[in-house]
Amino acid sequence: KRLLNDTSREMARKNFAERAQIVTRLGRQCIPMKLGSAGELPGVVLDVSGTGNTVFKEPSTAVPLNNALTTLAAEEEAEEERILSELTAMVATYADILLAANDALAELDAANARARHARWLDGAAPTIVSVDSGIE
Repeated sequence: KRLLNDTSREMARKNFAERAQIVTRLGRQCIPMKLGSAGELPGVVLDVSGTGNTVFKEPSTAVPLNNALTTLAAEEEAEEERILSELTAMVATYADILLAANDALAELDAANARARHARWLDGAAPTIVSVDSGIE
């Protein structure tokens, strides 16, 4: 980071960049430079702004550092994937229990919704009569 900051400040001081800043393009840290000044800094052009007035250049001295960051990010992602797979396998052993609990909660939620709706309507519980008793 210090290397890029120093290079960025130097490019801004020489008026090759609008300001001293570091940005990320294509997952790599680089320095935005004025189009006509891109040749003043050895490195790789990673991107060009929409207006075409700015190029995003990765200084050649930063390439090994960005490569190391990319490698570490890939290792981190692989570790996250491994942990998530392990946790998923642990939860999967309880899948039947969890699905049954989910079904029970859905039934309770539906019953609660019906009760709240009946209360909102100021409804009354129905009276059930048998066919033989008749209705008066």
